[in-house]
Amino acid sequence: MGHFRGEFSLFEAILVGADESPAARRAVDVAVQMAKRFACTLHIVAAFSPKTYHRSDGSPRREFENLNHEDDADALLQVLSFSAKSEGVEPVLHAVRGELVDALVETGKSLDVDLVVVGNAALTGARRILGSSASAVAHGVHCSVLIVDSAS
Repeated sequence: MGHFRGEFSLFEAILVGADESPAARRAVDVAVQMAKRFACTLHIVAAFSPKTYHRSDGSPRREFENLNHEDDADALLQVLSFSAKSEGVEPVLHAVRGELVDALVETGKSLDVDLVVVGNAALTGARRILGSSASAVAHGVHCSVLIVDSAS
């Protein structure tokens, strides 16, 4: 655990997943503010895959949507990096091939992060409590997980 202004700090490393969804953007914003507050390392992961993922009704899935090419992931990471740097946070960027959920779990484990920040999708009813992607991350990592309400 790190130290913040001579005090005990909860986090040394925070990991957040990024895609082009509003929920993920909100999660990145929260992760940047937390990294700034706790003076810790921020890792931002964007996954890319040529696959397209759909919901059971055939509509494109926006929750943890993958980018199609490594260049798309790199471009998104650069935009998010600029945003973090404007807040005084120098993020470590990771473009990872595969699904974002898997990328978050594997990167979180390999970096031994203290916290993974994820956004929730615009879910309703019982699924609003914990989306399937957020649940998969929470069950896959060995650290705390913060699920950011994208409606706020």
